[in-house]
This record gives sequence, C-alpha cells and structure tokens, in this order.
Amino acid sequence: MPSNSVNPTSAYLPLDLVTGFGNSDVLAAYWRNLLEIYVASNCDTFSLSGIDSTERMASVACFGDWQPRLEDRVLIRSEWDTPASGRRRHDEMHTRFAIDVDSIVRLLGPEFGDWFVTSDDYPVDRLYFFSGSELLIEAEPYELGILFYRLTPARQDQLWHLEPEAIRTLDFSRNWDATTLSVSR
Repeated sequence: MPSNSVNPTSAYLPLDLVTGFGNSDVLAAYWRNLLEIYVASNCDTFSLSGIDSTERMASVACFGDWQPRLEDRVLIRSEWDTPASGRRRHDEMHTRFAIDVDSIVRLLGPEFGDWFVTSDDYPVDRLYFFSGSELLIEAEPYELGILFYRLTPARQDQLWHLEPEAIRTLDFSRNWDATTLSVSR
C-alpha cells in the first residue's frame, strides 16, 4: 500500500475520478465489497439521512417489509476545511440502526446511485456507518463520493485490498472530522 507522509485520519473518495468507476458494474462491485467487507468488519450501526424512526425506515423500499433494530439517536458534529471560507461546521441528529447480515443485504438491493432525496424508493441523500460512537463512513451517492473517517493503517489496508485504484484517488486535503456529541435512546 502506498504511504502517505501526512498520516491522515480522514479522506474523501471522489468515485467519478476513480479509473473504471464510470462503468456501473465496476462501481456496483466496489459498493458491494465496501459493504460486505469493510462495513461488515468495522461497523455496528448505520443511519440514513432523514430517517428518524422505524416507521420512516419502512418508507425506504429495501426496508419496507423489515426494519433493522433502532439503536439510538446521536448528535454528530462534522467539521472540515474549505479553501474559500476556512473551517466549516455542521451539526446533525442521526437515528442509528443495528447493522447485521440482513441490513447489509438490503442496503445492497439498490444501486449506489439510486439513493437520492427525491427518489420515491430510496429518499436518502447520505448513508452513514458507525463503529461504537465513531462515525467511520459518510456515503454521498448523489455526489458520487464517500468520506472515510478514522482511517487507521489497518483500515487503509482494507480499502487498498478492496480496490487499489480507489485508495490512490483518496483526497486527504480537507481535514474532515466528526464527533459524537450526545447519545439518547
């Protein structure tokens, strides 16, 4: 795996810049591997933007007849650097659901690009994946991007094995961070 002299802990993967990802089959294979391998081995909960209850989860086509266990609600503070306006911050509440084999299989039902806030079947802009209280992944299908937080050397190695070209395209420049500020059941 290539070394990075900055030793960053978060990075953005612009999927439209990864060689071969213009082919929907290649992107679908990466998304499948990311969920089945990286998420399954690193994450224990997930959140979908705008979905704040099991009732709302039932409105998402792949979870219509079965919803994962609701775990808790958390306030996440995201921060990042921008070239034009410096450090930015955004606070957002998330309802987290348990990740298990069934939820991963259901998340794999739609293609990556099917998730969009105006979609009838998958009305979600962002998918979030957590390990304990830490946010590890923020997937943005409408922007064709995935933001990875807390990239330890072991997690970078996992990403390298999923797709070496993808890790070469990671953007470490914005100093992203996300912190869980509160948890409620």
